[in-house]
Amino acid sequence: MPLHSRHVRALGALGALVVVIAAPRAGAQQRAVLRGVVYDSLARAPLAGALVQAAPAGDLVRVRTVYADSLGAFRFDTVSAGRWVLGFDHPVVGMLSLDMPTRAVDVAAGDTTAVVLSLPGGRRMHRVLCGEATGDSTGALVGMVRDADRDAPVDSVRAFVAWPELEIGRGRIAQVTRRVPLPVRVDGSFVLCGVPSDAELMVRAEGRGVASGDVMVEVKPGTVTRQDLSVGAPRATASRLTGTVRDDKGHPIGHARVIVLGIEGRGATTSETGAFVLDSLPSGTWTMEARAIGRRPTRAVAQLSTRRVADVQFAMPKYAQSLDRVVVVGKMSVATRELTEALERTRMHGGTLITPDQIERRNPLYPSDLLRTVPGMQVLPGQFGNVIRGRGRCTPTVYLDGMPIQDGANDIDQLVPAADVMAVEVYRGIVAPVEYAGGGCGTVLLWTKR
Repeated sequence: MPLHSRHVRALGALGALVVVIAAPRAGAQQRAVLRGVVYDSLARAPLAGALVQAAPAGDLVRVRTVYADSLGAFRFDTVSAGRWVLGFDHPVVGMLSLDMPTRAVDVAAGDTTAVVLSLPGGRRMHRVLCGEATGDSTGALVGMVRDADRDAPVDSVRAFVAWPELEIGRGRIAQVTRRVPLPVRVDGSFVLCGVPSDAELMVRAEGRGVASGDVMVEVKPGTVTRQDLSVGAPRATASRLTGTVRDDKGHPIGHARVIVLGIEGRGATTSETGAFVLDSLPSGTWTMEARAIGRRPTRAVAQLSTRRVADVQFAMPKYAQSLDRVVVVGKMSVATRELTEALERTRMHGGTLITPDQIERRNPLYPSDLLRTVPGMQVLPGQFGNVIRGRGRCTPTVYLDGMPIQDGANDIDQLVPAADVMAVEVYRGIVAPVEYAGGGCGTVLLWTKR
């Protein structure tokens, strides 16, 4: 598919995804608390500084406004019981040209209602930004170009993405570098579709007297990858970077070498505790690389600025000795990719994965039957079928193919036939991955055979 950018307006089908979990409190009163988290599904991190607004559904004039903190958390105290309308805004929303719709939330008297507001997921966003016809070997790259020291958008810069390609012609094969401009808008944002996912990409921004470093980016097929760029004066040397180098088990690595790619002679050696400090660096987005004997070189991106000290954490795996092998090149199916990602998540966060083989052996009548043997989960009879509950009979959050389902714990057997369930992930309490965060009562992810 050819590279292209699209300026998308008023995406009525997309917007803030809201998951509501009511946490009962003893001594119900007429007033309640409405709290939650704003989450950036593209960066897989909280959306710090987001403007969050709430108003009673019957009186939208009485709008209350708060700003999310550095962890994306927000809170409205002493709200009245009833239906409330919530929405949020952030520069990232403008970057993607989203017109965020409002959502209604029912607040019970005396309760604390927890709400997760998030941007649409990467795959869903990709379909909207780039169209349904996009091939499975390309993705989209989005981001914002900002001045590192003023922390303000920049539009008077040139930005581009580049990657190596093999060029065949005139009886020879040569490796060339393809360089494609990023369409930076007035607000400093850019969206580029059709970016190859099977190549090592490098992005960079530069302008009159300012530039970023060369930043390495990996774009996954069929989804959206976000990489912000900040620019500064290359000759200015007033930024500071600290960090730690550890192995993949969290142990510090001493005497490792940390360098700034693109700045000759700038590096530091870690102490016995794995810590390092680099002073007198130029502002902007730069790629750092850590090297140590017996370890695989590891890279990380740092946003350097005179406004704050940047921090980078490295996790360096050991070199894996392997035998020569025959490699069969093919495409990973959607089902295989989702299972691989689910296995990695459950290993990392201590969740439970119910695999296709286990589902086939159990031959469940309803999806809820798969959760009967999962520790920390209860399957109880409800008004229209089974419902699922966590410890203390609190209500867990339910996702279907990565999308949060409101009231999914009460409608789990109506969401999808048991025969269509490919795999199930279960996380107890608050240990779920941040992109599938719930309200502290556990998370259930259903994946279907697609």
